[in-house]
Amino acid sequence: MPQGIVGYTIERAEIRRWAAARDARPIRRAGRDGPPVAFVLGDAGRHGDGLTWDAFFALMDEHELALVYRDEDAEGHLTREFSFVPR
Repeated sequence: MPQGIVGYTIERAEIRRWAAARDARPIRRAGRDGPPVAFVLGDAGRHGDGLTWDAFFALMDEHELALVYRDEDAEGHLTREFSFVPR
């Protein structure tokens, strides 16, 4: 079983805090499979169209999504593990 702190949230401030700590930018995912939103982390390549935070949260609300994330690994290091799931 994975270790570390796991969270589930729809709170905008919490989502922005998690993203800022990982230099994550909100995007609209290309393609039709899976949730329409995601993050680009750090210097990762471009995988969708950049969104403003307002547009990002509007899509989360429209599709009734929540963020599930892992904050830290067992050693206390920040992780980049996340997914968007139905509320």
